[in-house]
Amino acid sequence: VNGRLVDGPDATAGEIGHLTVELDGPLDGEGAPGHVEGIASGAALARDGAALIERGAAPRLAELVSSGTPVDAAAVCAAADAGDAACRSLIERAWSAIGATCAGLVNLLNPEVLVLGGGIADHRSELHDVVRTEIGRRAFPLPAARVVVRPSRFGENVSLVGCWPLIHETEAGG
Repeated sequence: VNGRLVDGPDATAGEIGHLTVELDGPLDGEGAPGHVEGIASGAALARDGAALIERGAAPRLAELVSSGTPVDAAAVCAAADAGDAACRSLIERAWSAIGATCAGLVNLLNPEVLVLGGGIADHRSELHDVVRTEIGRRAFPLPAARVVVRPSRFGENVSLVGCWPLIHETEAGG
């Protein structure tokens, strides 16, 4: 706000992955239910993919894993692309959760641009289409039409780059 980071008195503001998108959704890394991180993070997709394998519900993913591929978000995406319907459902749920979160941000902050980055965003261009659709469906019409959704230029280093303003402000005595 006004060119400064807003992190709140406990330095936890801006933890977008911890916004609730499903009231009784799966637990995230902090043990809280229904946060977007618990549905759409790489760790969540790996967890849910492993559960699908255990239930025998993801044959393509099981094939990948049996050939030495680790159960991770990339494997879940690859299995979905290979026709694994259960993995495709996981990916679509993750995208919808990210889209709903972005729509909430549009309503709350009325940004000009939303930049999507990180593992799943870097590898799935369709995510941007789903996010646009969810914003159009869930956000106020004027800001929904105005906001630009684009991929990050920083790839998987997006978190490190995102730390820079905090480091800069701290070092500058802000």
